[in-house]
Amino acid sequence: MTKTFPVNKADLTITINPARENSDDDSTSVDASAVGKLLQALPELISEFHTKNAENEKLLVKARPFAKGSFEIPLELVLIGAGTLLMSRQEIFKKVIDRIKQFISIKQQSKGEPIHIHGENVVIIKNSTVTLDSVVFNIIKSPNQAEEKFREAINELRQDSTIHSLDIREGTEKRIIASIPSTQFDYFATQIKVVDKVTQERESISTKGQFQGFVGQLCRRIGGTVDDKLYFL
Repeated sequence: MTKTFPVNKADLTITINPARENSDDDSTSVDASAVGKLLQALPELISEFHTKNAENEKLLVKARPFAKGSFEIPLELVLIGAGTLLMSRQEIFKKVIDRIKQFISIKQQSKGEPIHIHGENVVIIKNSTVTLDSVVFNIIKSPNQAEEKFREAINELRQDSTIHSLDIREGTEKRIIASIPSTQFDYFATQIKVVDKVTQERESISTKGQFQGFVGQLCRRIGGTVDDKLYFL
């Protein structure tokens, strides 16, 4: 008989920070459409960072009630698992948090520029080699609907000049684990261009071989005796 663990929870808080010159202004407001899209996109994206360790394990991301006059979006990560878990519940939450941090870090490091795939879970960003978690690697390499919704939400936020930054906080103590200033919203509102270096090299070798073969045939047809390989030394 499979034993079911009780529901386990972890807290995340998304804070939308108004521009500093408006931070003490009671009339400060944020575009409701942007907040709505962010609230819709985040649970889906966070769920993508979870990999099941058991057949009936599930991560739910719930939004808690907003505090009056607050720009904080309180989220609750709820894990329902089975007795066959390969990782402890604390380890699972930590893994999800680490993936969120790495995803944001990659976006910030790339600064909107293309990144190059250099192998399985390995990318090159501005001449630096970075090894990614496999889940983050797959989302970067093949963006899905959840990632697309997140980009759309950030795109809404960047239209609002009263917003200074977006923070992601962990736990009841609301420790900041990632911060996105408005000057970086462009990086998150656009899809990262991924260049598969391995595929490019294979295609380059194939194209070179085809061209060499063409030159060789041409030389033979005109009665030449030149070794076509000499053209590529």
